[in-house]
Amino acid sequence: MCKVLRLELISTFKPVFSTVTNYKRKILCLFDTGATMPVWCKSEGLFHVVFPDAELLEKKFLLSGFGKVAEIVDVYKIPVFYITDGDSTLEFRNLHIATSFNRDFGCDLVLSYTMFTHVDYAVRNRNKNVSTLEITYDRDVYDN
Repeated sequence: MCKVLRLELISTFKPVFSTVTNYKRKILCLFDTGATMPVWCKSEGLFHVVFPDAELLEKKFLLSGFGKVAEIVDVYKIPVFYITDGDSTLEFRNLHIATSFNRDFGCDLVLSYTMFTHVDYAVRNRNKNVSTLEITYDRDVYDN
């Protein structure tokens, strides 16, 4: 049976929504179909508050596309990451996140296209006061 997350977009020019992590921290996420890996954009301190169980991996990621020259950044593994609309929850396990600390990009976390290859998604703009990102999925947990 399919489930649907309906996430209210809080930006009129980017698909940005809020979610609550499994540690009850509210964060802003940008749904980016051009990204190949999720990227944390805020401070390192906040990253460790939001994801206290994050594990630094012995791998690096070449990050580009932020309007700066490409840079090599650290990659962390997040054991459990949730996206929730309050009614439904989509869970990603062992999510790898590149970190580019202290960027002012209008969100805390950029979510990559690669996270959503096994679900359907659409932005609903017509006949609504507020646009929504709808994610339709078959199972509650996806392992990356």
